[in-house]
Amino acid sequence: WYIRKNLATWKTENKSIQLLFKPQKQSSEANTYNQSHKKNICVVCGDSQKFMRHYVVPYCYRTLFPTKYKTHTPHDIVILCPNCHLHSEQATQKRQKELETSLRQDPTTSDPHIPDRNLRNVRSVASALSKRREEIPPEKVIEYEVLIKQHF
Repeated sequence: WYIRKNLATWKTENKSIQLLFKPQKQSSEANTYNQSHKKNICVVCGDSQKFMRHYVVPYCYRTLFPTKYKTHTPHDIVILCPNCHLHSEQATQKRQKELETSLRQDPTTSDPHIPDRNLRNVRSVASALSKRREEIPPEKVIEYEVLIKQHF
C-alpha cells in the first residue's frame, strides 16, 4: 500500500520498505506507556497463572462518552486473575446500583424492568414481515399476521 501510494520504497537486501516521510510523533507520555514492558500478572494479587482482561470503565458508561473516548485505550484495560475479576465485577455492580438509586429522578420507577417476551416475539415477527416478506413462505406470512393481530 505504501509503495503503491509512493510513500515508501522497497529494500530488496533486507526485504523491507523504507518510508519516504517522517511519521508524526505521538505524545511522549502515551508513547512511553504503550511501548513500555508490562508483566503478565494480575495487577491486584500478582497471580501469574490465569488472566482475564478487565475494562476499568464499564461498557454501560462508555457508550455515553464522546466518540473519541469510546475506544479501548491501553490505560482502560488491566489484567486480573479470575478471582480478582469476580470481586471487581461484584464491587462494580454494587456501585452501579448505588449510583442508579441516588440519581433516579422518578422514585416510582424503582421496580426492575421485566421484559415482555411475547412483545419481543411480536416485534421480531413484524420486523421480519416488513423487511423480508417476499422471502417468507406464504403460510408463515399468514401465521405472523395472525400473531400480530392477536397482540393488538
